[in-house]
Amino acid sequence: MKMVLQDRIDEIMKGLPPSLSSLKIPQDLYELNYLQHLPQDVDDVQNKFIELVDEVLGTSYSGKEVHRHGIVGRVLDDSGNNDLYRAWYRFMCIDTQYREWTQPAFAMTEPSKFVCVNKDNPKLIAYFRDKKLEQILVESELQKSVKNLIQVKNDQKRLDDFAKARYDENFPIDPKKLQGWHHYDEFKIINETTLRIKYKHGFGDYEYDESFDVDLTPYYRDEKLEKI
Repeated sequence: MKMVLQDRIDEIMKGLPPSLSSLKIPQDLYELNYLQHLPQDVDDVQNKFIELVDEVLGTSYSGKEVHRHGIVGRVLDDSGNNDLYRAWYRFMCIDTQYREWTQPAFAMTEPSKFVCVNKDNPKLIAYFRDKKLEQILVESELQKSVKNLIQVKNDQKRLDDFAKARYDENFPIDPKKLQGWHHYDEFKIINETTLRIKYKHGFGDYEYDESFDVDLTPYYRDEKLEKI
């Protein structure tokens, strides 16, 4: 069970870059290192971790504002769950500007001299480069979704125009002879070869909804012949 919990913690913490302690960056005695996080990443990972804490310990912190240097650390320490506490210790090292220090004391009281290690450490450079590429891919997927929806809109209009034309063929109405009303409503795809065309008609206080089906097979054939 312990290994299962640790695996879940590790999976959640993958959302953050390697920690300062794991990178073993040499520490200048008079100039402290810090790692600058992406705020959204920290918030997302912290929220997921808090959900796990609630599940394991029966607490109810999810959905509430949780201060990284507040009661949660004490509760985890008192719980005796070292796996959860070790993971939360990293959050306690992150200040309100999302800078991660080597210990919580520096996150609560800013040192007089400090340096950001993001652009100096090869592992961090690679991590944030990959994050940027990942974001580009997400934007590309978003762009693809927009194009797909535009295509769907175009296809919808093409079928709607086709259905209206079939309605006009089926009901060549002379406005001078028309009593009441009679108009195209919408279409419904029944299957790959059948399109149901719905229309409305009526007079006075009476309105009727009716439909007829169109076999698409000959229209597919004609469209293919036009391309030969």
